Parts: sequence; C-alpha cells; structure tokens
Amino acid sequence: MRDRLDLNAIDLNLLPKFRALYRHRNVSEASRELHLTQSALSNALARMRSLFADELFVRTATGMEPTPFAHAIALPIDRALAKLEGEFSHVNGFEPMRSSRTFRIATTQIGEAWLAPRIVALARTSAPDVVVNTVPVDDRHLGSSLQGGAIDFAIGHFPDLGAGFRESPLGVHEVVCLLRDGHPILDEPLTLSALVNCTFAEVVEPGSVYGTLSRALMRNAPSDAMRFRTGNVLALPHVIAETDLVAIVPAWFGARCARDLGLRVIRLPNESSFVTIHLFWHENLEADPGHAWMRSVIKQAADSIDTRVQYPTVKRLRECAGFSSSSTSATA
Repeated sequence: MRDRLDLNAIDLNLLPKFRALYRHRNVSEASRELHLTQSALSNALARMRSLFADELFVRTATGMEPTPFAHAIALPIDRALAKLEGEFSHVNGFEPMRSSRTFRIATTQIGEAWLAPRIVALARTSAPDVVVNTVPVDDRHLGSSLQGGAIDFAIGHFPDLGAGFRESPLGVHEVVCLLRDGHPILDEPLTLSALVNCTFAEVVEPGSVYGTLSRALMRNAPSDAMRFRTGNVLALPHVIAETDLVAIVPAWFGARCARDLGLRVIRLPNESSFVTIHLFWHENLEADPGHAWMRSVIKQAADSIDTRVQYPTVKRLRECAGFSSSSTSATA
C-alpha cells in the first residue's frame, strides 16, 4: 500500500467498479450491475490493485473478501460518488424516464419485505432504468452515510439521528405476538402477566422497532426469558413453529406466518400495540430533485399498502394489575 496516492493518476471510471465489487463481493454480480463482462471487470481490478498497491479483494470460499485497505477506502469512495451523482442530478434536473440513478435505502429485513416490492413496482412505471438498492443498517456509520450521500434513505427506528436529519412517517403498524398453535398460553386467560412468563425469540437488527418493543416486554419478564436471537427474519417463524417460544412481530408479517405455517397471533392491548415507522434522510439532499422524487415514491408505496389484519378467532390480551402497557409502546 502506498503512503501517498497521486490523485492525478486516478481514473475515475475505476471508482464505480470498486464500489460494485465492494458491495457484492462477487465479480459476476458486480459485472452484471455495471453491464460489463467479467473479464473487463477483472482487468479493472488489476488496474486498481496497481494504482493502490494493495490486493483490495482476496478470493475466499465465500467470495471476494475486502482487505483492510479496501474497507478503509470504501466509505470515502461511496461518499464521493454519491456526492457527484447528487450534484449532477441537481444541476441537470431529474428526468425519471431518462435516469439510471441508483437509490440506496437502509432498512431491516422486515422493512424490506414490507416496502421494497411496492417501491420497485411504482418506480418502474415512471423510471424504468432507476435502480433501487436496499442495504442492511450499519448503525455505527448510518448518520455519516446519510450525510455524505453513501445512503439516500433509512427506514426504521433511529432515535439517535438528530440535527440535520429529516424524517417523515410512513405508516402505523399493529404489533402482535406470534406463537405456535397449541401453545400452553392459549389454554390460560390471555393476560400480559401470562405473556411475560413465556420464553421469547427475536430478530436482532439495527433500526428494528419490533426489537425495541420486545426488549420493553423483557423488562417485565424473568431474566432468562430470551432463549433465541437471530439476524435472519426468515428463520424466526420456523423456530416458533417448533417450540413454545413467542416473538413480537408486525401484524401483517405475523398473519403471513400464521397462514403459511399454521401459527397463531395474539393481539396486545390497544395502547401498547401500535408503532409508527419513519423515513429518514439528511438535509443535504433535501433539494435534490431525484431524491425528492424517490421520497414521493416511497411515501406512495407505504400509503398503498394496507397493513391492517383481521383476527376472527384470537382474542386480545387483557391488561393486568402491576404491568404498565405504556412501557411497551414505541415510535420509530
């Protein structure tokens, strides 16, 4: 690795190629995004290795693993490219039908399942070449990534984003308990005290308001009540189906799991069972016409999805003395 880099020697055409390789960790997927042949991208990687005097990406059994130097330059490159893309869009205006801009949205897996299909469908009607790229939430760098333009939006629960950030509510979701059919709690009076004496499972992801609510319930539960944590939302309903664990999930997701796996849902008391999901962005992109267009698409997508669910057979939990349901309320 060189101690000092000659900026005059940098071919700016290499930077989007680095970004794609860093994002996908795979030559074939990165070349597909860039509309290049794999050999052309491999040649570009060789040039980048020579330029930076570093391997950048090392082949492993699971893909192309970035070197420490590649990790160090990834965010500055992403910020620089996002800034250029935003400035050019602002100067030239934004024409959806002619744009091939990429919009990056940080969200949870459940948030992605909720909104991404509708966002993509709506965007393609007026901007067929625009790319929507959802990414996991990196809570350590979320603020700087939004401010620098490496990420355009974040969807979820981010109370630490303060001055300089904008937010807009996307919708109110009911939250329910997900459990297997035949769970012992179904044979008892449905109270919150009975619920907190169960054992629990949860999806652990930055930005998840459902995780916040689950942890609020845990404050009233025995210290060993949490028995399973996962970063994979697809694993959660299958674990619930095979155990007596209970999970806190959005109602629409719980209804889908109940339908597909024969699970049951229990509704929480009114005052503790609704959460608001927000869209976040940085004020630096407030006036960007392309960014404003995508904000409207995201808002339209959220408004078009009905997350209300009917529960004909499962009763709502009753409030009980000694348990404050306000402690479980949350706003994202």
